[in-house]
Amino acid sequence: MMHFIRKYWLVLLFLVCSSGYLLGVLRVGSTVWGDSIYYYAYTRSLVVDHDISFANESVMPSLPFPNPPKLSSATGLVASNFSPGTGILWIPGFLLGQGMLLADGYSLFTQVIVGLSAVGYGVLGVYFFANGLKSLFPQTVVIRTVISFLLATQLSYYLSLDPLNSHSVSFLLNLGENPTPFKAGDEALPGANL
Repeated sequence: MMHFIRKYWLVLLFLVCSSGYLLGVLRVGSTVWGDSIYYYAYTRSLVVDHDISFANESVMPSLPFPNPPKLSSATGLVASNFSPGTGILWIPGFLLGQGMLLADGYSLFTQVIVGLSAVGYGVLGVYFFANGLKSLFPQTVVIRTVISFLLATQLSYYLSLDPLNSHSVSFLLNLGENPTPFKAGDEALPGANL
């Protein structure tokens, strides 16, 4: 059994986080709220409208912007103060959801598929984190560190209950860029001066 868990731990983590996410969606009846509305607006606007004007997204009854829309002084279009990176990375999940349903981009089904892709991005970030640690520490230390990290930070919340936010994507991109912040023999290696 332990060999199975070691071999398929990423799949198990994805299934656990996805189950938490789907149970939350069933309980709340929604998946996009707060800041995620702005990120989702980028995704929908780029794919459906082929622009980054949020005139229709900002007032959509099912997902209106939480704050009153503001016009960009440079373009005269409804703008977003949020960066587009997260919304861009959600495009594959959005296309998958849209392709299966052929909807307007606001369907709960499409939102859920985008959320599951965000869970996948976060789990991939955990993989990069563990892989970076593996180059420095024994496997038992890596396992304990990853479990402690998931339990002691908000990452488990953002992977399982609120993946449609920028945090899982940010985690992935930060670790993808630099999965091993320290190298053996580095003066800054934690515990090097103990």
